[in-house]
Parts: sequence; C-alpha cells; structure tokens
Amino acid sequence: MPTQQQANNVTDPVEPPQPAAPAEPGAGQEPGAPQEPPAIDWKAEAERFKKESRKWEARAKENKGKADLWDAQGAQAPTVESLNDELNDLKGRLAASEAERERERTLARVSQATGDDEESMTASAKAVADFAESRQPGYPLDKGGSGGGKKVNRESIESIKDPAKRIMARAAHMELYK
Repeated sequence: MPTQQQANNVTDPVEPPQPAAPAEPGAGQEPGAPQEPPAIDWKAEAERFKKESRKWEARAKENKGKADLWDAQGAQAPTVESLNDELNDLKGRLAASEAERERERTLARVSQATGDDEESMTASAKAVADFAESRQPGYPLDKGGSGGGKKVNRESIESIKDPAKRIMARAAHMELYK
C-alpha cells in the first residue's frame, strides 16, 4: 500500500542513474584523453526499475476499483436528455389532468343548473335552444334594413316588390310555404 508521501509524488519522474564523479579529475589518465564512463551495475538498475514498476502497478490496481465504482455510478446517473424527456412527459400529463379537471367542473356546474332527471334536462335544453334562436341575426332581404329586424313571415315575403328578391326570399324560407 503506498504511503501518503508516495501518493503525493505521483508525478515524480524516475531519474536515470548519474555516473559517479571521479575522485580526482584526470587521476590515472592522460590529460586530453577521452574519459571512460564508470561501470554501471546493470543488475542493480534493473532491480530498481522493477521495484518502481511494481509500485506503479500497485497504484493502478488500487485505482481500478475506484474507476469501476465511478463508471458504475455514471451509468446509473440519468442524462440531461432523459431528464428533459421525463420533464416534457410530466408537463403533458399535468396539462391533460388540468383539462380533465376543468371538464369535470363544467359538467358539475351544468348538472347542478339543469338537474339530474330527464325532464329538467329537456327543459334546460329547450331554454338553451330558444336563447340560441333569439341570438341569430335577422338578415334583411333588402340592403337598407336593420340586422335585428322583425321575423320573416309569408306576408313580408309577398310584399317584396322586386320579383327576383321575392323568389330568393321564398327559397330561403321554404318552411313558410309547406
């Protein structure tokens, strides 16, 4: 298990071995002659690198568990898109619920105003039909009349002097001639 000091030195690079400095410069050699590098103990160097490799291998194994846990948590966490989809779905369901609630309130008001039996509902329907009929605009047959004028009857149609307009009025009010 790495110590706290080793964990803090994660970025320390491994330094290559430094050749030992000669005790006396030029001792035993001629001046100007090329100096031979000191002999390196390659077995010791291999052991040192192996030890460093094992240290980093242990750290990697330690971190693998943490990385796997992090990945598992990330896979379980919802994405922004899935949360937006869920939000839109909930908004739609809320709007539908509010519309249904308003419809139920309207039905309750109508039921309260008209009653629950067939006779009271029929009477209410007749009252609504009469009200709607009274609200229909009375279109004049001639251009100079008022929109809310008297009801058209057979005598008013026959009193129209223009034969083309009189025929048009008869066609529009066939129920008066049955």
